[in-house]
Amino acid sequence: MFFKKYKMQIQQLQEENTQLKAQIAGLAFNLKAADEKIKQYELQLENLYKKNMELANEIKHLNMLAMTSNYNRNDSRYY
Repeated sequence: MFFKKYKMQIQQLQEENTQLKAQIAGLAFNLKAADEKIKQYELQLENLYKKNMELANEIKHLNMLAMTSNYNRNDSRYY
């Protein structure tokens, strides 16, 4: 009787252990998928940052051209 009780407890613990291992495997899979998504988002963010910097530089350049054009237009009034 004594050994039977412990044998049942051991069996229960083994089943619980198997279930926990399956849960851990599922969580590890989800974590890996989330990590890959994060890497994709980081790359996307980096590309958007580069594009933003390019556009900001283009705006600066266009503003400089506009100012030069305005200066030239204003200078040509006096000739």
